[in-house]
Formats: sequence, C-alpha cells, structure tokens
Amino acid sequence: FYWGLCCIMAGFLDQGLVTGTIVYFVLGLVASAFTATCVAKETKNMSKGEAVKLSLILVWLAVVCMWLFWAWTYMHQMVPLIAPIHKKIVW
Repeated sequence: FYWGLCCIMAGFLDQGLVTGTIVYFVLGLVASAFTATCVAKETKNMSKGEAVKLSLILVWLAVVCMWLFWAWTYMHQMVPLIAPIHKKIVW
C-alpha cells in the first residue's frame, strides 16, 4: 500500500468532510419539509404548488451555498497554502 496514494485519496473522502456533507444534506431535507408544509401559502398571485416550488429552490440554493462555503473553509484548513515563518527576535 502506497502511503502517498492514501493521503491523496483522503482529500474529498476525509471523515470530517463526509460528516459535514451529511449534516448539510439532512439540514436541507428538514428545511424542505418545514417550508413545504409551514411556510408556503397560496396567495392571489401564486398557487400553493408554485409557492412550494419556489421555497424548495430557495432552500436548496441556500443549503448548497452554505455547504460550499463551509467545505472550502474546511479543506483550506486541511492543507494550508501559507506556512508560518518563525523568526527569532533578538533584543
């Protein structure tokens, strides 16, 4: 088993990234159920079905954007681009 291959493969399949993805997916499902049943109402300009479709689009767009921001932040911390440079201060 080649150690370098293991480190490369662990990028997108990192346990924290997978767990966070599952959490965001469950959040999206809960928010979808909540908006479809409690938030979407029929108005004179929009039917109940159209309101549900619009609310689902908005919920999933928000969940995907939040997940992307979280995933980028999480992966950036996995492999930082800038390493700290420690300088010895002489007084």
